[in-house]
Amino acid sequence: MNTSDVFRYLPLTPERWADFEQLFEPNGNCSGCWCTWWRLSTADFRNFSHEEKKNTTRTLVQSDKVPGLLAFVEGTPAGWVAIGPREEYPRLERSRVLARVDDKPVWCINCFFIDKHYRRQGLMAGLIHAAIEYAHSQGAQLIEAYPVDPHPGSDSGSLYHGVTSVFVAAGFVEAARRSEHHPVMRLQL
Repeated sequence: MNTSDVFRYLPLTPERWADFEQLFEPNGNCSGCWCTWWRLSTADFRNFSHEEKKNTTRTLVQSDKVPGLLAFVEGTPAGWVAIGPREEYPRLERSRVLARVDDKPVWCINCFFIDKHYRRQGLMAGLIHAAIEYAHSQGAQLIEAYPVDPHPGSDSGSLYHGVTSVFVAAGFVEAARRSEHHPVMRLQL
């Protein structure tokens, strides 16, 4: 199946907030994260309720920041990818494993969520390509990602980072590896 024929990719804007809720709510809202893992400190992430995390993302969207893209199939939200300048993700800035490779300005793809009804249909690859196009349209010249190398013992819950092989197929190359299963991947635009 060619995902470009099935899926449509649009930025998360205030007008699409209900679509974001529709994707996250019935699916356990991604363990209550609401795509705040990289944006909050460890203490805040641990102490914030699910509703406070949801409101953190809603406030961001209402301030006309685009934290990512939604994938739609026939008008139904099917998937999500977070994309933005690295500076917007304080937890990344403090990570030893995902520390900056250099001082170049970089945009990051750091989170995916795909509704269970649309998995195994190439949607992650489609979301990556849509994120690349969106970042490029916003002036990005370099994109980074922090996927996992699936291995025995890894579970589907860890795939929210993305999968290394899908990023390689999209043209990303390994720029650093400070952890056995988490490379830092880059794509020059």
